[in-house]
Amino acid sequence: MAPNPTSTYGGTLDGVTVGPAGSAWATGGSGVADNPDSGGQTVIARGEGSVWAVLPSPSPGGNNGDGVLSGVASTVSGGAWAVGSYFDAGGDPQNLIECWNGTTWTR
Repeated sequence: MAPNPTSTYGGTLDGVTVGPAGSAWATGGSGVADNPDSGGQTVIARGEGSVWAVLPSPSPGGNNGDGVLSGVASTVSGGAWAVGSYFDAGGDPQNLIECWNGTTWTR
């Protein structure tokens, strides 16, 4: 595989799994344009062969929600589940679960 995907605003990758036929998922969090030091948005990247692509993922906390996906698991059928957390508008921590249905990630 190629080097890990990067974000314009920094970030981390905290979870990885290998799926059917050698595809891979990596999850984490990334800063945002108005606050590069935050962990404001969830990050999901998919590796196929030698190429990584960052896919859109729901970031329920918005730009200031410190969303992060800390783990990911793939299924035999090609689906995947990611888990993590974010802070809601009141600053309270919330659990986060996202699912890949073969086309998009949803909460």
